[in-house]
Amino acid sequence: MPHTFISYAREDAVFALQLARALRAAGVEIWLDQLDITAGARWDRAVQQALETCARFLIILSPASVESENVQDEIAGALDENKIIVPVLLRDCKTPLRLRRLQRVDFTGEFQSALHELLEDLNVSPPTNTQTQPPQSLPPAEKIITPPEGMVLIPAGWFLMGAEENDEEKPIHKVYVDAFFMDKYQVTVERYQRFLKATQTNNPEQWNDQLKFPKRPVVSVSWDDAQAYAQWASKRLPTEAEWEYAARGGYTGLGGEPRYEYPWGDEADANQANFNADGSRQWGWENAKRYLKEVGSYPPNGFGLYDMAGNVWEWCADWFDENYYKVSPERNAKGPERGTLRVLRGGSWYIYPSDLRCVIRLRGSPSNRGGDGGFRCAQDVLF
Repeated sequence: MPHTFISYAREDAVFALQLARALRAAGVEIWLDQLDITAGARWDRAVQQALETCARFLIILSPASVESENVQDEIAGALDENKIIVPVLLRDCKTPLRLRRLQRVDFTGEFQSALHELLEDLNVSPPTNTQTQPPQSLPPAEKIITPPEGMVLIPAGWFLMGAEENDEEKPIHKVYVDAFFMDKYQVTVERYQRFLKATQTNNPEQWNDQLKFPKRPVVSVSWDDAQAYAQWASKRLPTEAEWEYAARGGYTGLGGEPRYEYPWGDEADANQANFNADGSRQWGWENAKRYLKEVGSYPPNGFGLYDMAGNVWEWCADWFDENYYKVSPERNAKGPERGTLRVLRGGSWYIYPSDLRCVIRLRGSPSNRGGDGGFRCAQDVLF
């Protein structure tokens, strides 16, 4: 049976996988890069072949997909090949001009009713149990997952972690992480203030100065402080593996994907992050006040996360061990069981470009409070 090609933006990867598996369970032959590009295959060639041989082209519409150059190229290819095009609306957006005359299936509401409509449009009889609930034969990933407010769903997946430049970054190794939620922004002063009031916790250093900038990330917080906040918020600190996977924004180094030095590419860019680009910034609280930026001041990465490089270092859950990568498990690595120092990631307003890379590992005492240290939280996805 000729297949249906599913086109989507990386930010919509979890929904694309849910939809693909639901369609397969109903008997639709689909092609999705996440499921059908084998390890080591050339990503661009696999996509081109699948697009040329498909019977239908299903495009998942969202603000991210409308802006995606890859998706735009795939739409152009489908139009050039005169493919049957089926638009699926995931989030309200401006529909590309050449698709506006096509009837679309609206998935902004209840999933199963929209799936039923899509299957009818594809001339497929829906399984009887799709009318009231997801098919029981589907794995838990088919449940519709809505991130908590202020968080982003990071899809499960493999990626290449580490580097060969520094001893504590060696070796490059393949790691899998389960899906999880992550704060879209670093924890801000105003959000941390709610925690302080609710728990009667002592204020961080320079708190009166920090209060003047409520939208900036809170700083001068220790690992212990960050852990206490996370527990209060019913969240947790991300593992080091989760943090690097999220920072890369889908550029995993596997399946034809590139593996960049920074969340956006291989060159440091002062338009992408807040860091010491020209080496002129000096250490000290007055300079921290001068150079810290409000969260979200720079473009997000491929997962929709802001400031995964620069602004403030971010505490991770793990103990630090410079040799841990040599013994790290392949799945859901959580760091060594004990240690004296904790891991920080991401760089800050004060560091140089070389220390802004996705792989950089900083170590710090759990009680240390610095003017360039903050955090963001993660949360488990419960199916």
